[in-house]
Amino acid sequence: MKLAITYAELQDHVASHFHKTVNFGYVDGATVYVSVPIKVLGFTKSFSINLIVKKIEDTDLFLSYNGKMGIDMLVSPAISYAKKLVPEKADWVEHNYIR
Repeated sequence: MKLAITYAELQDHVASHFHKTVNFGYVDGATVYVSVPIKVLGFTKSFSINLIVKKIEDTDLFLSYNGKMGIDMLVSPAISYAKKLVPEKADWVEHNYIR
């Protein structure tokens, strides 16, 4: 099976369904750049991470991420928020901390 979606389509989908602005960009064959503008003390700051496809096993998709310092403080709440938005799919995501 082949799944294809453009970055613009994905950005529009997130904006229309979740009312959030998210920007996506190509890094390499396994990595996507994700940027989210967040208002901080009256100005907008853009936070970004790279999402990396590590492997696909059967029906499991293994992703990792990297970003600037403090990104874990943003990713963990984002995962929790996503699980609350779509509770019937909450068991699809497992957040493993590897240090």
